[in-house]
Order: sequence, then structure tokens, then C-alpha cells
Amino acid sequence: MPPPSLPTLESLTALFPPDRHAPEHSTAYIYTGVALLALGCEKRIPELWQQIAGAHADSAAAQATAARRLREALVKCSPLIGFPRAINALTSLRAALAPAVAARLEQPCLADPALPCSPEAGGEALFANIYGRHAGRVRAALDDISGARLGDFAVRCIYGELLADGRVLGARESAGCVFVACLAVGAGPQAKG
Repeated sequence: MPPPSLPTLESLTALFPPDRHAPEHSTAYIYTGVALLALGCEKRIPELWQQIAGAHADSAAAQATAARRLREALVKCSPLIGFPRAINALTSLRAALAPAVAARLEQPCLADPALPCSPEAGGEALFANIYGRHAGRVRAALDDISGARLGDFAVRCIYGELLADGRVLGARESAGCVFVACLAVGAGPQAKG
């Protein structure tokens, strides 16, 4: 029996507050992609992409913006959901893109030398901003349960290298992706961070 069809973009978009940005910046696209990944439905990313591409059929630039944002959401959630599944989702997305759109995404998304701080400093700042006065306790708990390995790794790599980078997705959108990912994988208590 085939899986049920995805809801339409219109019905997905209606679930979110109105967006003041252009339609290709819709958070419905990125949150739906993250939910599909988290629920083990990464093979359905092309189905989502076909709806997005159809909504922006008259503009390769709008499609590229939507694809770049969806790709960034999947990358940012990869350590939360699982690297192998994220690779599958990214591969599925890439295969679904029209050549003209894929060509616009060729440039790697490398660290921007103009960013004001290092990934370590950005990770520290984001971690402190998210956890506030509890940041030290949360980091100590991560180290305690992992033999002093997860605290620094999480701050440097996950918060610093991925989540703090706001060039494609802003802080609020990144936090939304993390929230959706945690809820979808059944890790609701972790969603508060």
C-alpha cells in the first residue's frame, strides 16, 4: 500500500503564521522537510520538492532560494536526527532539482570570513543565549553523561559550526528546525533548548 500523499503546500503553509518574506522563504517548506527527515520519510523529500518547485515554476531564482533553505535545514538537523538519514535526504533533494536550480547551488556553503566570531565563540554565545543561567549546568550534564566529550563537541560543532551560522536560515528559523526535529523524533524534553 503506498503511503498517503503529502498535504498540499497551501495546507502546510496555513499551519504557520503569515510570512512577511517572499513565498520562497516559507518556513512551512523547511519545517516540513525536517519533519519528513525526522520521521524516517526522507525518501519523500522529492515529493515535497516537486510541490515547492511547482509553486515557483516561473522563477529559477526563487526555486534556488527555497532549495538552499531546505538544504540548510536538513544539514542543521543532521546531528540531531542522524547523519546517514540526512545524507539520504540531501541526496534525494539534489536528485529532484532541475539542472538550472542545481547549478545555482554549486557553491559550497563554507564559513564566511566576514562573520564576526569563530565557530567556537559563536557556539558559546548561542549556547549561553539558549540556556541562559542554566548553560553551565547543561554543559556539565552533557560532559557528565559522555565522559567529558559531548559538551565541547556540542558547543563547537553543533551550536557553533551549524546552528549559529545565520547566512541561510536565521536564528529563529534554525531554532524552529531543532524544535520540529526534537518533537518528531520523540525527544520532546530536548526541544526546550
